[in-house]
Order: sequence, then structure tokens, then C-alpha cells
Amino acid sequence: MRGLLARLAAFLAPQGMLAVQMPRQYDAPSHALLRQLGMQMFADRFDFTDWQAPVRPPAEYAAMLAPLGALNIWETTYYQRLAADPEMHPVARFTAATAQRPFLAKLSAPEQSAFGAAYQAALAKAYPLAADGSVLFAFRRLFFTLTPAERSAQEAAP
Repeated sequence: MRGLLARLAAFLAPQGMLAVQMPRQYDAPSHALLRQLGMQMFADRFDFTDWQAPVRPPAEYAAMLAPLGALNIWETTYYQRLAADPEMHPVARFTAATAQRPFLAKLSAPEQSAFGAAYQAALAKAYPLAADGSVLFAFRRLFFTLTPAERSAQEAAP
């Protein structure tokens, strides 16, 4: 990641800025439950023993990026109301097209049904439904902007 970010920063125009946002939802129940259930129900296919979230904590990005220029880094949690869904828990609907996909891809249709039922039961405890069936869902994102350090006179010379 360090090399990629350094390369991206090198492509910036003298007054350019690199702006990045990434989800940091991996420790939230919406995502952690998928890993936990996968390991519990299908240990032959899911092992997260040494797993690390693909998006690192802010301090790690700060250490990587600070030498490259002026850095602003922050994390924000957005709260959104997920509408009631008569077919499944609203958080399950939210993660169906993203976080659930790698799990479901490794399961047969009957296994998918069992996994989905277990996931929805766990979500019901972690994210209780409001009276109208909706859920207030917290979603964390990491942001940073990087303005590159001034290029040396030697680099700027033709």
C-alpha cells in the first residue's frame, strides 16, 4: 500500500491533491458476524485466524503518508436509516451485494440458506429493528487528503 500511495502522490500536479475515502466497517457487527459465522459453520472453507482488515487504522496511513507531503486524515461514522424489508433484515439487505458475496460464493444453495438464516438471527441481536422495521445503521469511513511536498528544484528543471 505504501508503494501505491507514493506512486499516486508522484503523479500529482504541483498544486494537486490526492483525496481518498475507504470504508472501515470490518470490525462492525455487520461484517464481523460474517467472519465469525463462516468460521463456526464452515471451518473447512473459512479461516480468519490471521486475518487483517484491508483498510488499516488511521495511524498507519499517517505514518505512510506524512513523509510525502501535507496530510489531513480523519475518520467519520455516518448513520443512515435502512428501510424495513419484508424479505430480510435491513442490514442483511445492505451487505448482500458487497460483504456477503465472498462468503456466499463458497457455499452451495442449501448452505447459503443456512448461513443467511444464522446471519439474520445474529443481525437481529446486533441491530434491533425499530418499531417500523427499519434500522439505524452506523457506517465508518476513513478519509485523507495529501498535498505533495514541493518538488525539489532539480526535479522541476527540464
